[in-house]
Amino acid sequence: MHKKSLALILAAIMLLSGCNSNGTAQTTTTAAVAPSEAWEYEMYIEDLAYFGDRYLQAIYDAQSAFSMMNEADAKKYIESALEALTSLESVIYPPNLEEVHNQFLQTVEIHKEYNGCRLDLAGYLSEYPALSPEESAEYEKVATRMKEISGRIEEDGYTFYINWMTAQNAAFSYLQNGECRAYSAELEYLWDTYVEQFNKFDEIYFNGGEGDIAIHLGNTLTILSDIENMTAPEQLKSCHEEIKKAIPAERDAIQALMTITGLYRQYPGTEFADMPAEVQDEIEKCGEIFDKHFTENNTDYYALDEAVVAALDFADTQAGQ
Repeated sequence: MHKKSLALILAAIMLLSGCNSNGTAQTTTTAAVAPSEAWEYEMYIEDLAYFGDRYLQAIYDAQSAFSMMNEADAKKYIESALEALTSLESVIYPPNLEEVHNQFLQTVEIHKEYNGCRLDLAGYLSEYPALSPEESAEYEKVATRMKEISGRIEEDGYTFYINWMTAQNAAFSYLQNGECRAYSAELEYLWDTYVEQFNKFDEIYFNGGEGDIAIHLGNTLTILSDIENMTAPEQLKSCHEEIKKAIPAERDAIQALMTITGLYRQYPGTEFADMPAEVQDEIEKCGEIFDKHFTENNTDYYALDEAVVAALDFADTQAGQ
């Protein structure tokens, strides 16, 4: 029971750190002082996208490792996250983006400190809660510092995803059709990540893979909100509205499965037939919602995927790509 509580607390803290935006990054327009060549902005965007994606993917994997109380994997993924953050510190930026890049580096710095605490806490997973008094004191010290940093991230605007996108969008603003390209890049990243997280749930739920279903389902719900809250350029607003129309049905189906997962966790080791009648009814109702949506006979099954693909295609057309 203690282990489960620790895993849930750590997973919640990870979400607070900014693995997802819970909002949307706005395109930053930087004063055109000695603008650089287009290729410099392109390289900057590519480097930020590559290393930022590595960081966020490592954080997703670390979430799952913490929830499974897997010390070795937790350490491995957090170390990968720290390596990606270090690489971001070395990215070469166009000189006229110095101010916005330095603001992003402040976010990188605080996330390095935060993940350093994570790495320290990961060392206690295999022994928790059977810690010595000295270990317990050190654990509490690190956990307290971690919560302090998490509060600073939230209060002072150091959410990684938002500042990562802001830095990229600042570079996009100097490129031809940059607004459309920025929209396409963000939507493609979010959609690819959504599909990856859903596939991980699928592998666990239907194929007996290892992992925490609730972690991956929670991530999919957060990403859907991120997509929904994106700011679309004027010429892409109608496409994005189609995406927003398709999201509620997808969200309801995933939330239904989240409810089922939560109910089963309230009755660990209990067969469905032995659960209270009202719990059985709720599980059956939620199961119907999920099954109805995620069936190929349902026209809504493809709606979100088709809307995203259409928006990406149109955005690329508008951007001349």
